[in-house]
Amino acid sequence: MEEFYTQAPGVGFYPRDFHALQCGVDATRAGIIEITPAPLVAQILQGLVGPLRAEEFSHALESAGLSKAAADSLFEELVRFGVWVPVTPRDHIFLVGSSPLASLLAGALRADDFLVHQPRRGTQLQPFLALARKQIPVVVVDQWSEVEELSTLLHRTTHTWLPVAAFDTRVLLGPAHINGQGPCPLCFGLYRTELDPLWAQVTNQISPVPEPDIVVGAAAIAHTVVAVRSLVGRPSLPGALPVLWSPGRTDDVDVHGRTQQHFFDPHPRCPACFNADTADAPGNLTPL
Repeated sequence: MEEFYTQAPGVGFYPRDFHALQCGVDATRAGIIEITPAPLVAQILQGLVGPLRAEEFSHALESAGLSKAAADSLFEELVRFGVWVPVTPRDHIFLVGSSPLASLLAGALRADDFLVHQPRRGTQLQPFLALARKQIPVVVVDQWSEVEELSTLLHRTTHTWLPVAAFDTRVLLGPAHINGQGPCPLCFGLYRTELDPLWAQVTNQISPVPEPDIVVGAAAIAHTVVAVRSLVGRPSLPGALPVLWSPGRTDDVDVHGRTQQHFFDPHPRCPACFNADTADAPGNLTPL
């Protein structure tokens, strides 16, 4: 089956001189390719609209006077730099939550070409999550109450989940549970209770969940979409540092301060994790 490629979003092509093409503005991170004539090649690349087969890409560059071998080599370098990327099927994401933040995240993930699945109003959570299958990540948004029941259900039905919550001026992502490894939402609640004995009493009162401030919501969108891209294995954007989410990772984002990263193990007294080995493992679930 032929593979199609398209240009990565946000990429620009800029001739440094007649013989060098820069893919991006920051030369300390952007790929620089020796190619002649760089100004004409940049002009053609800026006008290319994918998806294209490799042969179609090379044919367009041959119009700039490049040999087929040089055009093929340029294509391979752009793919290696992540400037041109293969077109892949859309990734499925399950999202649990009905708060204003959940709506924001669902819209942002759909805009980023994810197939977002949400339970219909009145739908029981267990059969909905059972459809996720163990390879599809679940984004759990603003789930403050009945955390033990939710954690037990997540253990029984899926293998990868990422809790996301917005409160005060902060966004909390995690702790991440990936491929069956890592803590659950109840673990985090137990850790917080060690710092604040009344944590559960306070968080159980968060209903309805208030709409986050616009900058908090924007931060939640940016950090969540980047995290979900990592969870499904999408490559980083050209020049970007790799984003690696591992079990237990938790990002505490303060839009007026800085992002703090922590790692948590399953809590030693978490009943949901303790019982996970005897819970029903995900089996042959109904396909999407």
